[in-house]
Order: sequence, then C-alpha cells, then structure tokens
Amino acid sequence: CMVVVSAMGGKPKTTDLLLDCVKLAADRRDVQPLMGAILAKHETCLRDLFPSSAEEGNRLMSIIQQDLRDIADILKTVSLMKWNAHRISEAVSGYGELWSTKILAALLRQRALTAKQEYDIDAGAPSDDDEDECDATTDAGEHAFVYLDARRVITVDEDAIEDGVIEWTISQNKLQDVYAQELAKLPSTARLHFIMTGYVASNTNGVATTLQRDGSDYSAAILGKLLQSTGITIWTDVDVVLTADPRRVPLCQVLQQVSYNEAR
Repeated sequence: CMVVVSAMGGKPKTTDLLLDCVKLAADRRDVQPLMGAILAKHETCLRDLFPSSAEEGNRLMSIIQQDLRDIADILKTVSLMKWNAHRISEAVSGYGELWSTKILAALLRQRALTAKQEYDIDAGAPSDDDEDECDATTDAGEHAFVYLDARRVITVDEDAIEDGVIEWTISQNKLQDVYAQELAKLPSTARLHFIMTGYVASNTNGVATTLQRDGSDYSAAILGKLLQSTGITIWTDVDVVLTADPRRVPLCQVLQQVSYNEAR
C-alpha cells in the first residue's frame, strides 16, 4: 500500500497561500501575513495530531520553520527583482506537499509503534530493554512507513509538461532503485509502504518542478501505473468522475471505471 499526499487544504489552501506569497513579493508587498497564516495552519495541525508527543511535533515544526526561512530568502530575491518567475513559483508552491507528507508519515509511524507496544503488552511479549531507541519504522506487524519525495522518482520532460509527458522508463528505474535502497534498510520481515509527495516532480535535468494544479491526483495515477497497481483510490472533494464538465455538458455521465491513462 502506498499513499500520495496533497498539500494541506482548508480555506485558503496552502498551495494558494504559497503562490500568493510569490505574487505579493513580485509587487513588493508584505508577505508576512500569508507566511504567518501558513505557519499557524501547520502549527495547529501538529498540535492536534501529536498531543502526547511534543518532541515529534516540535521536530516537524522546526522543519517547517526552516523551510519558511528558506522561502523568505527566495521571496527577498523576487522582491528585489520584481520578478515572478515561473521557476520560482514552481519551487515555492511545492513546499506544501513536502510538509503534509512528512506529517502523515510521522503520524503513521507513531501509530504503528503504539499499536505494536499495545500488541506486545496484550500478548505478554517481553520488552527489549537493551535497545536505547525503538525504530518506529518497523513495527505493528512489521509495517514500515517511509517518507518519499516524489522528486526522487517522477521525472518529466519539462519542455512538454503541458502535454503531460512523463519519462516512464526513467521514472520506473528510479522507483525500483529507491525501493531497493529503502527496503535494504529494513528487517527482512518488514513491509515497506511509501508515503509520497504529490504534485512535485523533477525534470530530466534533475531540477525540481511540479505537475501543475491538482497534480496530486495526477501523481497518484502515475504511481499506480509505475507500480502496476490493481487500483487507486482518490480521496477528494468530489463524489464521482464525469465524462465532461457538467457546467458545459448537462447530459454528461458518471464513469464507473477509469483507466490510469484516463485518470492522467
């Protein structure tokens, strides 16, 4: 089982806030209110998800704070040059997926560890006092939840990105390499599950890019095809996939099944 994660939603969405920061900076307007809103949104999330694990919540918050400092440095350059470059918007807007994916991966590892500890207590299994730390990636039935930055795998021909050109062979080879690398770090009994960022990718030169808006659904379809998966489930804010835009085609129909190519 592999999970593709979008940026944190709500109103306004994290991706919209990040893109608006770049626009404001290009106009030499104050970005701090938006940066503060991004920080507060994630701070609230971490406080709710990790109420009994302040250490883990603080670790994740420190990552987000450092990333926001990096973004602030980028925005200073945008402001000085009055330049809302496409490449800069791509780089900044992808941070939302990095944060939400790291948060979910950490949450799953923590819950796996808790489940394993409860199982050991119920089963009367002896605890291992010799280990100073418990590796939270290999518990609860040996399920290992591993964070995966999609830029390590999904590769696009950026000159043709608007046509949705994925370098399938390159992406497939990268996924196989990453899977082998991460699996080698785990016990032989562990089941590896990737928690992967949606939306972001790399171009053929290894430079970070994105799959454009709503790219996380696209990322899921790409990963499903690379894995030759039996199916993907998309949790989103609509009930079905239609044959057309109902605002333009009133008699459009619900698609009962969608192939990966159609989903792309």
